Amino acid sequence: MKIKIKYDIKDIEGLNKKSYAKTFTQVNEAAKAEDFKNFAMAYLSLVKNNGNTIKFKVYKTNEEEITNGNTL
Repeated sequence: MKIKIKYDIKDIEGLNKKSYAKTFTQVNEAAKAEDFKNFAMAYLSLVKNNGNTIKFKVYKTNEEEITNGNTL
């Protein structure tokens, strides 16, 4: 199974926003929504800068939304 994480990064003032997407292949089909959320949070911790907020959604590659959330 493939999943896609779509995310927006806003700067510390909340004025500038950039959108990104990352696709992952060979994802375990037995994974649950909470597993996908934890995976997304771990991946996004690698791209997060100080003070930026990230809003994300996780989709199966058929664009079915699995989960969404915000990083702190």
